[in-house]
Amino acid sequence: SWIFGPVWAVLHLLVGLAGYFAWTGLEPGKRTFPFILFGLQWVLSGLWPWIFFGMHELGWACGDLFALWLLIFVNMVAFFMIRAVAGALLLPGFLWVTFAMMLNHIIWLMNR
Repeated sequence: SWIFGPVWAVLHLLVGLAGYFAWTGLEPGKRTFPFILFGLQWVLSGLWPWIFFGMHELGWACGDLFALWLLIFVNMVAFFMIRAVAGALLLPGFLWVTFAMMLNHIIWLMNR
C-alpha cells in the first residue's frame, strides 16, 4: 500500500506535463474538446478515493475507474494527435488505472 502515494504523485506530474505539451501545441481556439476531456479526467480521478474510501461504495468506485480508464484512452488519442509526447505521457496513467481497476474489482467481488 505504500507505493500508491508515490505512484500517484509521479502520474499526476506526467499528466500535468501532458497537459502542458498539448496546451502549447494547439491554437487557443482549438483547445476546448481535448481540455474538456482533460478536466473530466481530473474530476474522475479525484472522485475515486472519495467514493472508495469515504463512501465505501466499491462497485461505484469500480465504475468510476472504468469511466476514467475510457476517458484517459480517449484523451490519450486526442493528445497524441496534437503532440505524440503529450499522448505518450498519459500511457503510464492509463496502465496504472487498468491495474487499479482490476484491484478495485477484485476487492468489490470479495466484499459483496
